[in-house]
Amino acid sequence: MDVYEVEPHSYRRNHLNLGEVAQTSYEVAKIKDFGVKNNNPLKLDGTCTIELEGGGTVGGVDIFYHCKKGLYIDQDPDQEDNGSLKHGAMAFKPDKEVKVLLVNNRPECVIAHADRKTRPCVNFFKIKFRGWEGQWHEVIYDYENVAEVSSPSQDLKLTHKGERIMGSREIQFATTMYYNGDFMFHLGPLLFVLCVRSVGMPAPITIGTILYAAPYSKELEDSTRAIGKERDKKLSALSLFSPVPTEIGYPGFTVQDNFTALFHKRYQGYRVPSPRWIFTEIYIQDFFGD
Repeated sequence: MDVYEVEPHSYRRNHLNLGEVAQTSYEVAKIKDFGVKNNNPLKLDGTCTIELEGGGTVGGVDIFYHCKKGLYIDQDPDQEDNGSLKHGAMAFKPDKEVKVLLVNNRPECVIAHADRKTRPCVNFFKIKFRGWEGQWHEVIYDYENVAEVSSPSQDLKLTHKGERIMGSREIQFATTMYYNGDFMFHLGPLLFVLCVRSVGMPAPITIGTILYAAPYSKELEDSTRAIGKERDKKLSALSLFSPVPTEIGYPGFTVQDNFTALFHKRYQGYRVPSPRWIFTEIYIQDFFGD
């Protein structure tokens, strides 16, 4: 099949002849995983491995999907060298059913969600925190462009709450207070853990904000949650003379230097407002309802 632009940045796949039309079919499949272009920063290459409903697993299948308009800063898709459309993978998650176009029974590309709903390509998340001065604050982040969004021009639908997997309480030793907290959230096919550490007398200042990322899988999500909950139990059991645990990071994840540096500029040290991280929530765009 040929790919062409019906108008700038609007791509279509075109049958070359009637014979190719006759050889074209469609099948439901499940995405098993996504191709990765780079780990730091974590970027997908626009391909995926699919498990066909009729049987068989095929890797390197292009995701030829136009993002739903209105919830992505860069709305004009560009075609990647491998044939996929830029950002298209961010509208999908592993183990969700998709519609696949086949030519001569060979998977050509993923073209849609099996339920026929058009979903935006997720990109934004929000950190909401209460500062030590008592006021609530919100900061919206643009993942693709590694930037804060000061005045979004539309409702980004940041309604799905991330999960605190460690950090159920602040730790007070004499006049010194500590807080270790880890927050897990996902953007479509990407899974993240934000690790924050603070210490001070009497109110802690932020000494660490590190973002970790990995391709999403339910198994990785479950194991990461279990590790975080186990670490939280250790924190809750500390006595006055116990050393504060220094464990940080999770198996399967890679530090994201770009966002870690961005967070450092805003939160590290004495800042106004200074987050009281025990009162923190992370919100994401989630169009699958899970």
